[in-house]
Amino acid sequence: MQQYITAISASPTPTSILLLFLVVIAYLLCRRKSLLRGPPSPSWLLGHEGQIPLQATAGVLERKWTKEYGTAFRLASFTGKDAIFVNDPKALQYILGEKPYDFPRGGDITMMGTALLGPGITTMDGAYHQRQRKVLNPAFSPINSMANTWAVLLQDHGAKMIDSIRAQSEEGADHVVDILEWTAKYALDIVGLVAFRHDFGAISEPKVPLVEALAHAFDIAATKMNFVDLLMTMAAIRFPSCIPALIKIPTPLQRAAREFKDLSRRTAMGIMQTALADPKERTGKDVVSSIASSYHSTDPGLKLSLDEVLAQMTTFVLAGQETTSSTMGFLLYELATHPADQERARAEVQELYGRKGNTTLDAKDFESLSFVTAVAKEALRMHPSGHTLPRYSAAADVIPLATPVTLEDGTVTKSIPVRKGERILCSIISYNYLQSVWGADADEWNPERFLDGREINSNVGLFGRLLSFSAGSRGCIAQWRLAVLEMQVVISLMLKNFVIRPAPDAKVKMMVTHFTTMPAVEGQEDKGGRVPLILESLA
Repeated sequence: MQQYITAISASPTPTSILLLFLVVIAYLLCRRKSLLRGPPSPSWLLGHEGQIPLQATAGVLERKWTKEYGTAFRLASFTGKDAIFVNDPKALQYILGEKPYDFPRGGDITMMGTALLGPGITTMDGAYHQRQRKVLNPAFSPINSMANTWAVLLQDHGAKMIDSIRAQSEEGADHVVDILEWTAKYALDIVGLVAFRHDFGAISEPKVPLVEALAHAFDIAATKMNFVDLLMTMAAIRFPSCIPALIKIPTPLQRAAREFKDLSRRTAMGIMQTALADPKERTGKDVVSSIASSYHSTDPGLKLSLDEVLAQMTTFVLAGQETTSSTMGFLLYELATHPADQERARAEVQELYGRKGNTTLDAKDFESLSFVTAVAKEALRMHPSGHTLPRYSAAADVIPLATPVTLEDGTVTKSIPVRKGERILCSIISYNYLQSVWGADADEWNPERFLDGREINSNVGLFGRLLSFSAGSRGCIAQWRLAVLEMQVVISLMLKNFVIRPAPDAKVKMMVTHFTTMPAVEGQEDKGGRVPLILESLA
């Protein structure tokens, strides 16, 4: 099919266009229908994949379909093609954990991601991804002694954030602060310090070009997709050969992404110049040392090109800033709306500081905060920054299921066959809400589920059996360790310094945006990501 489209696109004529139309119709009529059940398609053009990003609140449709059809079912993708929707823990572990390179993300994501962000670890697949992961993994290894260094940086920069927040909250009588603005600035500065030994100055400096470019891209990305966005997404997925033309369309998001990518590359070049030139700067265990050493490596299995080196900054900034800041925004909102949990977490934090004194704590101190950690896990469970992981089957396979599903003919099965090239939608958000995994109260906020000894019927995920950081070798490259520590530190500092209350008439919901989920005020989604909170100083 793809070769016909490519050939006709090169020299379109009325006859060739008619031929293409007939080929498409024949293909759609003759293709084998999935045996899986699923909801009726709402649209031939956009299918259910067009519904998911347009729903009012993230995850509602996916959870509704799961209750009706089980943990694996058929969904309509774009232009009448089917996709397999999966949130079964055994299936997810098989696809993401056991056979990640047999279920690649596909050329559409790789080509579009590389064009907009560069050839970084989140955009590449196959051998390219394996090589980059081998280079970067040591910087986030669990045996890496950097954890305590991270803890110091997180606390020092957190103190600056607290001072800035306090000054802003005291300016008005209502003490309302958009906490997402501050978690975004904090997360960006931390990525710069931890990964690149560079302070972007998001918290302390009024105007920094890279920060402003990222904020501009962030503001555009933190809105709901429109019909044009959906059509471009559909074209990229169904016809990847069109991507070089699609990325030239000057949409606001693509212009902002290119501006950020260009500034990011220039900033990265300035930061990396010393490390690339001086061998003494390449002896550490951080990201800069790892990628600078790989640039000079003679081992083809470790060597990174200059494009790959520079792309890592774009990758780490986006992966570490937007996702972490959104989760922290949701987390603080949940504590504001669950005051008993807020008081319990505050008591745990105050006990730790009372025992240790008003000093800088190490990573193990924060790990000892069991309820604070449970709160972080519950926020990650209920508010994952990603909602779906698209994959394709590289070959025919049979995917095992933990929970049997009923097929169209009434047969009950514990496995689903897939053909080569089938599109598979691995659902993060509906897995995180599965009652078979998390209990009958899976739809409710309850950090205690991570402390009460209940059995969690899953072994998928990198942290807490959650899918929020993905899973397997394509998971968040142990950057999740930094993200979790970051949340533990932010909760501790915020609760030590403030009583947090929800702002009046500002119910925060989980909105689907261009790439992720985002906290937004209900009824004010057009304003993008926001978490307004009332902060009352304790000091």
